[in-house]
Amino acid sequence: MRFLNSGHVDVALTNTIDGVHMIEKLGLDKIQPLDTPLAVLELYHYIHKSHIHLVPKVDAVIKQMTLSGEMQHLIEKSEREVIEHK
Repeated sequence: MRFLNSGHVDVALTNTIDGVHMIEKLGLDKIQPLDTPLAVLELYHYIHKSHIHLVPKVDAVIKQMTLSGEMQHLIEKSEREVIEHK
C-alpha cells in the first residue's frame, strides 16, 4: 500500500477488509478504494480423501447455514474480529 501511495504503481489488489484497514492504519491519503470489487471469488473447502465420507455431511451443513443466514452472520462476525485484532 505504501508503494501505491507513493505513486510507483497505479493499482493494488487486495481483499476489501485488509486493504481499507491498511490504508487507515498507515494513514495513507493518496489511495481511493473502489466502491465495488473488481471480482468476487468463491471459496472452496477441501477434505482429505481419507475423509470422503464426510463430504455430503459438510456440504449439507454449509447449504443449511447459507440458507438460514447463519453463514453470513459468521462471516461478518469473523471480519469484525479480524479488524479489531489488527
